[in-house]
Amino acid sequence: MRSLQQAAQTDFVFLESPWTAAYALKVLRAAKGRGVIIHRQHGGQVYFYLYPRREVQAALKSAPGEMPVANVLDLHEWKAAETRPPGQPAEGVQAAVVLDDGRPVGYLLPGVGQARKGALQRIDLEEALDRNLGGGPHAAPPPPPPGEPEPQVLERTLQADFCASLPVGREAELKVFLVAGKAAELPGLGMAQPAGTELDVIIQARRGLEVSGDARGKLVIGSQDEFEPLRFTLKAVEEGQGDVRVIVSIKGMVFGYLKLTPVVEPAASAGDPRPVTVNAGVAAMEVSTPDLTLHIELEERGGQRGFVIYLTAQNPELDLNYKKIGPVFFQTDPGPYFERFYRDIEGLPIGSPQDQARAAKELEARGLFLFEMLPPAAQEELWRLKDRIKTVFIQSGEPWVPWEICRLEGVEKGKKVEGPFFCEAFEMTRWLPGGKSPRPQLHLNNLAVVAPEESNLPYSMSELKYLLELASGGRKVTRIPARYLDLLSAFSAGDRDGWHFSGHGAVRGSDPNHAEMILDQKETLSPLRISGSAANLGQARPLVFLNACQIGAGGMALTDIGGWARQFLEAGAGAFIGANWAVYDRTAYLFAKDLYTRLLGGKPVGQAVREARLAVKPAGDSTWLAYTVFAHPLAVVRG
Repeated sequence: MRSLQQAAQTDFVFLESPWTAAYALKVLRAAKGRGVIIHRQHGGQVYFYLYPRREVQAALKSAPGEMPVANVLDLHEWKAAETRPPGQPAEGVQAAVVLDDGRPVGYLLPGVGQARKGALQRIDLEEALDRNLGGGPHAAPPPPPPGEPEPQVLERTLQADFCASLPVGREAELKVFLVAGKAAELPGLGMAQPAGTELDVIIQARRGLEVSGDARGKLVIGSQDEFEPLRFTLKAVEEGQGDVRVIVSIKGMVFGYLKLTPVVEPAASAGDPRPVTVNAGVAAMEVSTPDLTLHIELEERGGQRGFVIYLTAQNPELDLNYKKIGPVFFQTDPGPYFERFYRDIEGLPIGSPQDQARAAKELEARGLFLFEMLPPAAQEELWRLKDRIKTVFIQSGEPWVPWEICRLEGVEKGKKVEGPFFCEAFEMTRWLPGGKSPRPQLHLNNLAVVAPEESNLPYSMSELKYLLELASGGRKVTRIPARYLDLLSAFSAGDRDGWHFSGHGAVRGSDPNHAEMILDQKETLSPLRISGSAANLGQARPLVFLNACQIGAGGMALTDIGGWARQFLEAGAGAFIGANWAVYDRTAYLFAKDLYTRLLGGKPVGQAVREARLAVKPAGDSTWLAYTVFAHPLAVVRG
């Protein structure tokens, strides 16, 4: 039996219910897709509607041009489509919108690419990594230093066995193991790794189940017992769709995970759990590894949200290999808390030198508060490492904490000593674990720039002028009109390896998937619309820089991290840069100019961002701290 993610069609057009019939018709003509998904908010609730394209197009053609789509199709709550998560079985589902963390990713509709039914259930998985990372999973490792023998590269596939369903209170065994063979000969993705490569495995039970006993293990490629499975025990604790992640990393770098979605049934259910095999690949090792990796896992217990930190250092002398610290639980809802946190920063006056000095002290105090939120063990380790590491890579499954503005603090000679902000001390970037992998190389040969005419931001036009002047030596820079149809067309083409937006952004409510870029003619763009054919923008693995207020902040959507960063990275972007709070027009322009200059000069992303921050810090406002960067810290821009 196939999962909904495997069975669903992805060729859909996304419409908003308030749009006029005339405008929606233009969107239909600009986008390809046999299905239409319509998004509607009403009475504080979110609804999705599913129609064949022909039906919607005929209705829009016959309706008055100014009539809203909701009226044309007479949309009501009782007409809303059934929504399902991607991991559920497709068997028996006739029509549904497939939602992944509140975002439409596909659909099933009778007569429109109806999925075939199979006999074997396969738990859904999210593809571990992009196949081209570091030259692809079968790429040869870097040549050894002179005098050392060539490493033996072995073909392997990672798999896991777990049950498709089990009742509440029942325990079941999860096996994680390697099998020999090429990807072409086995289901899932293969990997080519040197003998002796250690794969760190962590089991994270996010919903419906909990791990009984140790949640960590290690597999060593080419070892005597490499094919012996790691065995973990999971217990079903809550009915519904479960969510278990098998997270795999090499030298602290999380390369991907298997996503298991077993169904937890009522305790009265009988029968032995049946194992189901999950296959996925792990890509070749990075050529370069950051000095320190913080892998941060979301943790929930008794309704409280928190996180656990795992520290891994590249240098073995630092003696950090997945050192676990935590959990740390928030004492209040982190979403509203950090919204207020950012708004308070935006309200700091900077009209005079005295105001700027006070604002700087306030920012430092807030950074210290965030740092002191960490357990003492984490504070001591980070203070110990501050002068021994340069690059820091944070792969975080929690979306709230602005790690960039944590401020180091330690004890020296019996006295507390304050240090710099994380992003000031280290060349640091982030990533979202479990999706597509960070890119070791980026490109800016075909850059698209979006700068709304109606933004009334004078330095936005200076930013536009600077970016257009980068067109030289074979580099193409094109200004895309700040209108949704023009963006949809350009996104769908999938040929731009850079996207830069300069203008206004806004947060709409608590759901990060409803944050908006403000376009011309009162149009907007939200993360939900990076779907269907618009998701083709990721084909060129672009660097995406949204230089606008409040547009980098993430948060929890329906079941997982949402927001602009998540949506662009899920589509395939190789890097994402955005601001957590409102930025100042002139400083934002100078930051962008300095950053691109350094990136195009060959500096790695982490170093370029840190130096660009420090270059604009003297402006006296908080813009230099506002940016969050999702990328590999050692990634470089190539021609």
